[in-house]
Amino acid sequence: MITTDQLTDVFLIHDVKDYAPQVGILVSMMNYARYTTLQLTNGLTTAQLDYKIDEDSNTIGMLLYHIASVERIYQLLTFEHRAPTLEEDRNVLLGLELDDEARQEIKGHSLSYYVDYLHNTRKQTLTYLQTIDEDWLFASGELWGQPTNNYFKWFYVMENEMSHRGQMSMILEKLQKR
Repeated sequence: MITTDQLTDVFLIHDVKDYAPQVGILVSMMNYARYTTLQLTNGLTTAQLDYKIDEDSNTIGMLLYHIASVERIYQLLTFEHRAPTLEEDRNVLLGLELDDEARQEIKGHSLSYYVDYLHNTRKQTLTYLQTIDEDWLFASGELWGQPTNNYFKWFYVMENEMSHRGQMSMILEKLQKR
């Protein structure tokens, strides 16, 4: 998670102590994305987290859960080289799908519930990232039927968070106009 030390340079992309140089650069960008997500959602109530623009829309709570679930599935795929277990599957897939079931299940939680999920998932990611080198980032594979590498996969995790942060901003604007 983001420490007070890292907040002093959250607007700098740089290598980070205890990580291979390119890995540290990825970590610094992931820290910025998470910092802005937490800043946007800081202080939101359960009612605000559960607000839906319409019956088919996502809530901010759902999006926070989704962000952590995407990160968790990429941990499993890239570091553990496996699919989720049945127990993990329910929680992770619930957050990935953002469907009617998710709208029914992911609600009624305080902000700390979502922040804890984000924090615990990121803590594990950072632990994994400390164990790899730059060769791992550039190791090739496939994603969605296309050639890719681990660097892109983790860029996608970060990009997914930033994209959904934009969606959260839009939800907050609608909520404030009510």
